[in-house]
Amino acid sequence: MIFDTIKAESIRLRKERNPLGAFATTVLAKAQELQKGAIKEGVVPDMNDDFALRAIRYFVKVAEENITLKAGQAGTDATDQAELTLLNSWLPQMVSEADLRAAVLEEVGKLPEKNRKGMGIVMKALKDQFGVSMDPAMASKLTQEALN
Repeated sequence: MIFDTIKAESIRLRKERNPLGAFATTVLAKAQELQKGAIKEGVVPDMNDDFALRAIRYFVKVAEENITLKAGQAGTDATDQAELTLLNSWLPQMVSEADLRAAVLEEVGKLPEKNRKGMGIVMKALKDQFGVSMDPAMASKLTQEALN
């Protein structure tokens, strides 16, 4: 589980007194915040890779924006780059666009009618097939293209 990997890495980094240890703890806290935000009928769902990945992707976006904003400035801090490298090490290998496109076309071919109503059916099938290794934005784009 990705959350457990981040937790172990956080402990290791903090024992080494590496400043990234505090950052890893912040990522864990964001994942737990997302988990608590998903409460349904008073029940907190179990921690899963989805919450951890959403937290990682949130911080990847922040780090990339910081790097872009600081680009070309003298004395740019390497912290954002170090954080981005750490975050990327936690991300699973993503399915290629070609493999995702093939799966989309296969699922669209199973639909009784090729229209926009099939979007949810295709996306669910893709999520079941690829789980967290799928880029949802890319899958959505490819599905829309295939349905049009």
